[in-house]
Amino acid sequence: MKYPVRRRLAAQESLEQIAIRIAEHDLEAAYRFVDAVEASLSLLSEMPEAGPRYETENAALAGRLRKWIIPRATAGICFSTPSRTASFT
Repeated sequence: MKYPVRRRLAAQESLEQIAIRIAEHDLEAAYRFVDAVEASLSLLSEMPEAGPRYETENAALAGRLRKWIIPRATAGICFSTPSRTASFT
């Protein structure tokens, strides 16, 4: 079962900015980065509790925040709060 993915505006803007910076040096690498992010979000929509818990001092997120390292992305990390609607920040 796939769960809906809700992308926060700041996360989407960050993704776009990173892709643009990569594309300035290597367009194909930028496409690979975006593809890796999309594949990770697809996987997390199927398995929202994948990835280790990520400790935070934010009381609203304590015990719910998870971290997923995006494969093939040097510095790509997704943070998620699994629920019926997965939210990626």
